[in-house]
Amino acid sequence: MNVITQAFHDELEKIAALRRKVSVLIQNEDGDVLVARRGPSYDFPGGGIEEGFSINRAARQEALEEVGYKLKKVRGVGVRPHTVKWSSPVAAKIGKGGKRNFTGSKLYWRRAKISGKDMSLHNIEGDALQASFVPVKKVLEDLRRTAADPENIFADFDHAKIDALEKIADDGKPSTCSS
Repeated sequence: MNVITQAFHDELEKIAALRRKVSVLIQNEDGDVLVARRGPSYDFPGGGIEEGFSINRAARQEALEEVGYKLKKVRGVGVRPHTVKWSSPVAAKIGKGGKRNFTGSKLYWRRAKISGKDMSLHNIEGDALQASFVPVKKVLEDLRRTAADPENIFADFDHAKIDALEKIADDGKPSTCSS
């Protein structure tokens, strides 16, 4: 995206009060994906995209902070960013705090391989994940179940995770493109 287009999107997101976020699907040599259990669902390393950061730079930073992994070969997953308008219960849980009250999020997906481990920035923001590698098919099974649960206020997020995981599941192998 060129600088003018990115600046336009940044301004539009400020008006819409959308939180720009990135989640990273980190795969090992077997193609399993790094996940953390959050209740019945899963979380992936990721977080807010700081002003001035590219999506790939934010993905690298979040992976280092949350799980201590340095990434190589970071690339898009092949799905459009997911824009989620937060329902009242979701907004009450995650939309408050910080400098602004967000009303939704725009989530970008990245996939990557691991280039090494560096614990120097791990948990720098107090949000370290207790993560492990799980086969993509198992994660998809579990997410489909939680996404279908009418009591799950985070079902929209689970649907976004399913869309991204289905893209890498189609490959059946870890990412091979360079960053």
